[in-house]
Amino acid sequence: MLDLNSSLLYQLINLWILILILHLLFFKPLMQRITERRNEIKGNLDEAKRREEEVQTAVDDYQAKIAEARRVANEELAEAVRVANETQRSKLDEARQAGTDQVAAARAEIAAESDVVRQQISDEARRLSVVIAEKFLGRTVA
Repeated sequence: MLDLNSSLLYQLINLWILILILHLLFFKPLMQRITERRNEIKGNLDEAKRREEEVQTAVDDYQAKIAEARRVANEELAEAVRVANETQRSKLDEARQAGTDQVAAARAEIAAESDVVRQQISDEARRLSVVIAEKFLGRTVA
């Protein structure tokens, strides 16, 4: 059977003193250190989240700038292609017009030379006719 005597009281007092000493020397500093560490970890997590948000913002800005640069480059490329097509069309039109002008000039020159040659042939035919008539008739024909 359990005997209640003064030693039990002393043992209880010793236990409470031991708990108090352990609390003051071990548990309180340990709990304080655990709380500090928790706060430090929370602060580090908050800092990491803040930096992650900054990085995400920077990435979003970078992607927006890249998208804008691509859009501008595509617009400039489209403009350059349009200008090149217009220039090509213009050069082709100029070449066609120059070719048409050259053909017209050549035709006019051919027509003028043709008239000159016809006139020369006509003159030569008249002269030969006169020569043939003179030889055939045996006299001078005026």
